[in-house]
Amino acid sequence: MLSAVYSLGLLWFGGAALAVLFRTGGWGDPTAAKGMVFVGVLGLAGAVLLVGGAVRTWRGSFAWTLVPLLFVLVFGSIGEVVDLLGTATRQSNLIGAAILAAAAVPIGLLITGPAREFAASHRR
Repeated sequence: MLSAVYSLGLLWFGGAALAVLFRTGGWGDPTAAKGMVFVGVLGLAGAVLLVGGAVRTWRGSFAWTLVPLLFVLVFGSIGEVVDLLGTATRQSNLIGAAILAAAAVPIGLLITGPAREFAASHRR
């Protein structure tokens, strides 16, 4: 359930990147436009993986859910360390921490004993 909700955040993130690109007319800089399109597509792909992962989790397989969440957690942690050492604002650090927590909670829940028992009993 949390993964499906988290996918809404990824959809919003990707959609916001594309909305900024279209509203500002940022097509003048090809590198910036390519980056915004990449972020939008990455958000959509991550959301699809998480929704598919939520369905597969219900059927007893956690891999499709864990891989995108671990990706967010690993690369987000690297980014947060850079932000903490750099000149990021307190608000930026709190947003980053919330994103990492949102990825870590489902991971923590999926690696528990009851989750493994659920997966073993629902294999299809």
